[in-house]
Amino acid sequence: MATTSNRKLSVAVFISIVSLAAAIIFCYKYFETKKELNSITQQYHEIIQLNSAKEKQIETNQFSKQYDNEIETVKRNLNGNLRVVTDGFVVKPLGGVYNAYIKVINNTDYQMESIEMRVSYLNEKGAEVDYLIGPYYKILPNSTKRIKIRDSKKGTQLKAAITKVYCSALGLN
Repeated sequence: MATTSNRKLSVAVFISIVSLAAAIIFCYKYFETKKELNSITQQYHEIIQLNSAKEKQIETNQFSKQYDNEIETVKRNLNGNLRVVTDGFVVKPLGGVYNAYIKVINNTDYQMESIEMRVSYLNEKGAEVDYLIGPYYKILPNSTKRIKIRDSKKGTQLKAAITKVYCSALGLN
């Protein structure tokens, strides 16, 4: 009986060893596969992130190109969209311009930090007899700014022209 019992015990031990070995092999395969699966999943997520980053970069580049094109268009048409005009003045009988105003018209979507302009006082023949150069600040987008200019004892007409424009959004410094 002892031999039968030893045999049963040996078979049980053998089966246990084989089962344990199978379990170890199964676990090893499982964990190895899990590592591979985790590695593949991580690579997949990295690829998704890279593609997302590339798509955002493409969108940003397209927006940037579109913005640059818009800026260039505004710059090309600046003479038509940003201008100065005289807005009334009084001429004395012996000459001289008094109570004079000019309007700065900004028909762009951009604020002009400042503009520099030359205002010429002209005689009746159109020759310049006096002038004024001055900076004027903060011309809001799509607005008109009325500016009083100094009186002159000379001249009968006014002529105004923009000489410089400062607008950081348009890159005009």
